[in-house]
Amino acid sequence: MSRKSEIELTNMCLICDGNKVLVQDKAGTNGLVFPGGHVEEGESLLESVVREMKEETGLTIENPKVCGFKDWIQEDGTRYIVLLYKTDKFTGEL
Repeated sequence: MSRKSEIELTNMCLICDGNKVLVQDKAGTNGLVFPGGHVEEGESLLESVVREMKEETGLTIENPKVCGFKDWIQEDGTRYIVLLYKTDKFTGEL
């Protein structure tokens, strides 16, 4: 029995500014979501979350810290993993 399995890696980041947290009202979802996206082939997990935050929000984040994860098995047997990050260091404008 193989211990290897198909995995889809994604990330989300809580971008905090004092007591405010950035969320998105993203089309196709049922409510508000934290910005995030997929880890691309050959990309580190850290590179991925920094890139996704820039693409999704226009902000350049710094020093994101892992604060959790969520995972489940999809109908096709693929494990779906969401790495959750948090930061209060960023530059740029929304």
